[in-house]
Amino acid sequence: MIDEPPPPVRDVVDVYVARSVDHTPLLRMLDEDERRRCARLRQAEDRDRFASAHALARLALAARTGIPTERQRFRRRCVVCGGPHGTPLLVLDDGAGPSRPVPHLNISSRGDHVIVAVRTGGPVGVDVEYTEGVATEGFLDTALTAEERLEWAGRPHGVRDREAAVWWTRKEAILKATGYGLLVEPTLVRVSTPWSPPDLLDWRHPDIPRPHVSLTDLDVRDAEVVAAVAVLGEPTPPVIREADLQDLPRA
Repeated sequence: MIDEPPPPVRDVVDVYVARSVDHTPLLRMLDEDERRRCARLRQAEDRDRFASAHALARLALAARTGIPTERQRFRRRCVVCGGPHGTPLLVLDDGAGPSRPVPHLNISSRGDHVIVAVRTGGPVGVDVEYTEGVATEGFLDTALTAEERLEWAGRPHGVRDREAAVWWTRKEAILKATGYGLLVEPTLVRVSTPWSPPDLLDWRHPDIPRPHVSLTDLDVRDAEVVAAVAVLGEPTPPVIREADLQDLPRA
């Protein structure tokens, strides 16, 4: 008798959105390295945001894999140098049987907003940004291509901050999905205008091939922020899930 092949894994992108909370009760969910990194942050709000984002990531992975948060272990591998840094990847050594697809994870936070994207079918990148105070002179020089600067300059002043934030989140999500992050300068990446459907229009890095990427703007139900998620490969509509970290047991 020939065993039937396993059914294909459904490629779903879950995007969890939450507000940061007091970091102290969340520390028990983090590993030793994460607790050290959290403790090094000087401001309490930064520690709250860090712990909230990483706790939310563990809860999202527990929902996707069934591995309890306290048993999750991660490894990091840079796509450029191979070193132990970069996007964390869950290690599936839980003794649950045959190997399973490893879910890919990406985290973003801004202010008291934390967002986590989880995908089984391949790399994913997510970014969130406030809509106020983005459109500075430095932003234009470091984030936009020459064509994008001309497009932005013709926009009404009342929408420039928000549209600059949309430009940035789209680019950042793409760069995080590739694993290169800001090792690729945003001025080498051209995306569609904020008043157009999200898309990667041009990739001008001389040494890194253009990725096959699908891009989606996220509706996080808050007029103060914008967000975007990118996946490598075919379009995968994200499922947005709201989470409340205040609901976690405090024992």
